[in-house]
This record gives sequence, structure tokens and C-alpha cells, in this order.
Amino acid sequence: MRKFIIVLIFGILLHSISFAQLDTVIIKSSYTNIAILKVDYLTNAFEGGNMHYYNCPTCTNDSLPFLYNHTNAPGEVVNIRFSLEPTLETVFYASEAWMSCGYIEYPDTFNTNYPFTLSNYQLNKKLSFKYLSSEVSHYPILQKQAELAWNSVNSLTITNEFLANDFKIGIYLYKPRLGPTDFSKVKWIFFLYCNNVNTSVDEYNNSDRFIIYPNPTADNIVLECNYSGSNGIQYSISDLSNASIKKGIIESINNKIDLSLFSKGIYFIALYASDGTYLTTKKIIKL
Repeated sequence: MRKFIIVLIFGILLHSISFAQLDTVIIKSSYTNIAILKVDYLTNAFEGGNMHYYNCPTCTNDSLPFLYNHTNAPGEVVNIRFSLEPTLETVFYASEAWMSCGYIEYPDTFNTNYPFTLSNYQLNKKLSFKYLSSEVSHYPILQKQAELAWNSVNSLTITNEFLANDFKIGIYLYKPRLGPTDFSKVKWIFFLYCNNVNTSVDEYNNSDRFIIYPNPTADNIVLECNYSGSNGIQYSISDLSNASIKKGIIESINNKIDLSLFSKGIYFIALYASDGTYLTTKKIIKL
């Protein structure tokens, strides 16, 4: 009986570990990825985030494909909705109430768990913002305040994940109270948008030919190659700032790469054929 319980617990742990590894992909291919981050207006404190994936084949990365609706509702309430313009799927839905307080209805939860946690990196890259509130777009002082609020989320893991892709940032100033503003209830809403649908066929096929495990890892990874001409393939490992950390050449089908001296964080391994042709890039999580 005791042996059975030990085996059962071990199995549960293995299942949990496997689930955690499967759930490490944040920016998913073939989806439109949208993260929503909430920041307090007065304190600039990060209050949580929400990640959602949409099937929007006609969405592009050229701009934020948001449709904004501001409609009156019974009881001196105004409803605010942001939706994906091609599909009309709701991205953000909230209410504003006269001399009272509205609330955010969708997303209905904001959390501070992974990937809405601090990373080891802080973005120093100059970014451009799309102001989704007319008053913010018209008043530079509010734009400065929005940039200060952004500083509270630019070192989150989720933000670094979006930075590693081509992404857009939208900013909305949410005031739940109509009439005299109660600034203690006002929130900055940041939309991180990445349309990851249009992956090239060549890169998609090449990606399937390379497998990395264990991932996440505490020390080493094994790079398994199922690619014709595996010998001589070059690899380059870089961090989120795009700085090259380690380079090498693959000499066999299964290759062990030592990452024990790497700091905890997210890295990317880019693979190139022996003639320098780019093949694909894989993400590595170092524990």
C-alpha cells in the first residue's frame, strides 16, 4: 500500500511537471496574442494582467485592429467595448457610471502569477504607443504619465515575451466614474498585441525538425536534430536584449549544450545551416 501511494504521488508530480513544461509557451503561433495589463493611476502600481488568444486570420501586425464602442445604457451608465475589428470578438469590456463607479467586466480576472511576474530584464528599447483615449492623445502631460505607468510593467516576463516578437502597444485611460473624477478608481490599461499567424512555411517546417529538452532546464539542454545535413549546423544563443551569449556548431543528431552558467531567464537559440542560411529559432527557459 505504501509503495502504491509513493508511485501515485510520483506520477502526479510527473504530470504536474509535464503540464508546466507544456504551458511555457506564452506567444503562441497561429494565434492573435493579446495581453491586458492594469496599472493604478495614482500609484503606478501594477495590479495584474490577463492573456488571451484569438483566431483572427485576417488580423495583421501593421496596426492595432481594435474597434472602439462607447454606448449609453440604462441608469446613467456608459458601456465601453474594445473588440477585434475583423471578427468583433471582445477584447475589453467595462462600464462607467454617473456619480457612482463602474467596473471592468472583461477580462473578469487579473492576476500577478507567471508570466505577469518580474523578470531579470528591463526594457531600454524606445517604444511607440497608440493612445486609445482621446484625452490622452490630446494632452502631452497625460502621455508623460502613461509613460511613467509603463515603467511599472516594462520588466515583466510577459512584456519581454512580446518584445521578442513584432508587437504593438495600446494605452487606454479607464475612468469608471462619470462626473467629478475619483482618481483613486482610475486605471491605466495597457494592451500588448502580437499577431503570430503569418509564420513562413519554411520556418514552420524547419521548427519541427529541431527538438529541445528538457525545457525549462536548470543546467543542460539536448538539441535533437532531424534535419538533412545536421553536421555543421551553427547555433547562436541570445538573451532578451538580443545579445549573443554562446555560439557553437552541431556535430551530431543529439547534442548536449551546457547552460549551467547562464542566469535564470528566457533565451533564444537561432539555428543556421552550414552555409549560413537561417533555419529557425527556439525559446529556452533557464531555471
